[in-house]
Amino acid sequence: MKRTGFVFFLLWLLAGMIRAQDGYVEVKSTCFNPSDPAFKDIYGSGFMYGGEVGIELWLGLDIWLEGMYFSKEGETSLTKEKTAISLLPVSGGLRADFDLGPVTLYLAGGLTHFLYSESSPIGDAEAGEWGWLIRGGTVVDFSSRLFLDVQVSCSSAAIRKEDIVADLGGFSFGAGLGFRF
Repeated sequence: MKRTGFVFFLLWLLAGMIRAQDGYVEVKSTCFNPSDPAFKDIYGSGFMYGGEVGIELWLGLDIWLEGMYFSKEGETSLTKEKTAISLLPVSGGLRADFDLGPVTLYLAGGLTHFLYSESSPIGDAEAGEWGWLIRGGTVVDFSSRLFLDVQVSCSSAAIRKEDIVADLGGFSFGAGLGFRF
């Protein structure tokens, strides 16, 4: 759980920088659909929870940082033994906003680092791997400060252990509630 603390420390640090800039903070939930067939077979889809902070750099161009959390139990494919996984993807990058009045469309992309922990009768594994993330979304303003963010994302981070390769990324769609500073 030291990693979880580190992620929240980074989010807190970035949120502190928002005071001097135009920025936002957002709480979100997404439905995560893994792209790796073995991952999907063992754990299926599920919800990720987390948050995002961002700062406007220049006229519709933001820098953002996101931390999410996914945890699920499953069964191994052959023996049907219980297994559990936790993913902690930390992502950051650039976002281009296209303001259309009360609605803003955006495209975002950046790097993501998946922290991975799996526990099973075969053994426990922990690792981390870098990958990429792209996202598109729509922001609907409730007021000058409060907004709803509806988004769809695609990510990939291939983790290699000996002769096994698994992609920790996938597709997700969800929503968040945010506040502008």
